Amino acid sequence: MVRNLTAGNPAKQILLFSLPILIGNIFQQFYSMVDTIIVGQFLGNSSLAAVGATGAVSFFIMGFVNGTTTGLTVITAKRFGAGDHAGVKRSILNCFQVAIMMALVMSTLSVLCIRPLMHLLETPEDIFEEAVAYISVICGGMGATIFYNLMAATMRALGDSRTPLIFLVVSSALNIALDLLFVAVLRTGVAGAAWATVISQVIAGTLSLLYGLKHNEYLHVGSIFRKPDFKEWFAHLRVGVPMGLQFSVTAIGSMVLQRAFNLFGTPGVAAYTAASKVDNLLTQPMMAIGTTMATYAGQNRGAGDYKRLMKGVRIAFCYSLAAAGLAMLIKFITGDAFILMFLDEKTDLIMEYANTYMLWTMVFYPFLGFVFLFRNTLQGVGETLFPMLGGVGELFARSITSMVLPGMVGYLGVCLASPIAWITAGCMAAFRYLYIASRWKKNPALMQGPLQPEA
Repeated sequence: MVRNLTAGNPAKQILLFSLPILIGNIFQQFYSMVDTIIVGQFLGNSSLAAVGATGAVSFFIMGFVNGTTTGLTVITAKRFGAGDHAGVKRSILNCFQVAIMMALVMSTLSVLCIRPLMHLLETPEDIFEEAVAYISVICGGMGATIFYNLMAATMRALGDSRTPLIFLVVSSALNIALDLLFVAVLRTGVAGAAWATVISQVIAGTLSLLYGLKHNEYLHVGSIFRKPDFKEWFAHLRVGVPMGLQFSVTAIGSMVLQRAFNLFGTPGVAAYTAASKVDNLLTQPMMAIGTTMATYAGQNRGAGDYKRLMKGVRIAFCYSLAAAGLAMLIKFITGDAFILMFLDEKTDLIMEYANTYMLWTMVFYPFLGFVFLFRNTLQGVGETLFPMLGGVGELFARSITSMVLPGMVGYLGVCLASPIAWITAGCMAAFRYLYIASRWKKNPALMQGPLQPEA
C-alpha cells in the first residue's frame, strides 16, 4: 500500500503510518529479546552477559549500515513527494546497487575487526569467547540485515509501512522457533541464537521483495547489475553516509558506555543487558514516530508544503511526549517482571544495578523522544551535517559522563551517561530544526533548493 503523506489530515496520517512501524519495531526487538531470554534461561547469566557485551559493537557496525540504508531512501521519498516517478525508480535501482557493495565491504571488515574491538572494550575474560562467537555470526550475516532494512526503508519512502510489518511478523515467529531449536534442542550455544536472527532477516527481506515486485510498480527497475551511474551513487551516498556516520558516532559513545559497565564485572554487564532490553522495548513508540517523520518530512519537502510539514512536526511532538509518559507508566506498573524474564537466577546485586539503570533513564525519556523527532525530521528534509554533529555532541557527553561520574557515584554514574547525552543531542537537534523552520517561514521558496548551502 503506497501512502501519500502530502495530503489528508496530518494527525491521522502520522498516526496511521507510525503504527505499523511501531509494531514492526517491537517485533524487531523480539529478535534481540528472544535471543537474550532464551540464552539467559537455557545457557545462564554468564552467556547472557556475553550476548549483552556485544551490544555496543553491534550498534557501532550495524548502526552505520542501517543508518546509511535509511539515508539512501531520503531521495526516494523526496522524488515520490514531488511526483517524479522516473526519478523514484532510478533512485531505488541505485540504492540496491550501493547496498550490494556495502554488504560485501562491511561484512568483511567487521568480521576482521571483532576481536580487537572486544579487547578494546575490556570484555571480561570469562565471557570473551562466547561474545566473539555471537557477534561474528551477526556481522558475517550483515548482508541479510542490509537487505531487509533497505526493503523496509524503500517501502516506507513510498508511503508503505504495512508490507514490511506483515513479513516481519512471520519472520519473528520463525526466529523464536529457530532460537529454541538451535539453543535449547541442538545446544549450539550463543552462536545458534545469532544464526536464528540472520536466517529470519533473510526470510523477511526476501518475502518483502517478492511481494513488492508483485504489487508495487516502482520496484520494477530492471537489472541491478547494469552499469553504475556514479553521479546518482554520489547523490544518494551524500545523504546516506552522514546518516550512517551519525549512528556510528553515537555507537562509539555506547561502546565507551559498554566499557564502563564492563568494569563492574559480569553482574554489571548482565544487569545492563537485561535493563537495556526493557529500555529498548519501551522506547519503540518514540522511535516509530521519529521514523515516520523522516518519510513525512521528505515527502512534504518534495511537495514544497512548508505549513503542512511544520504542522506535522508539532503533532508528532505531542505524540512523542505522550509515548514517553506511557513508557514510564508501563515500567512503574510492571516493576521487576520485565527484567526477570532475562535472568535464570535472581541476585540482589543484579536487580539493584538493573533498577538503578531503568529508573534514571525513564525520567529522561522525553529528551530521547526529542532526539528521535527532530533528528529524523532534519534527515528527512535532506539535512546531513548537523545530525552528525549532534551525534558528536552526544558522543562527548556520554563519554565524559561515563568516565568521570562512576568514580564519584559508582554504578549510578554510568547510568546517567545516556540521559545526559540525550539532553545534549535533543537540544542541538531542536535548535537546528527551529532555525531551518524560521528560514522557510520567511521564504517558503527555499524548500525547493538544496539545504546544505543555506546552512
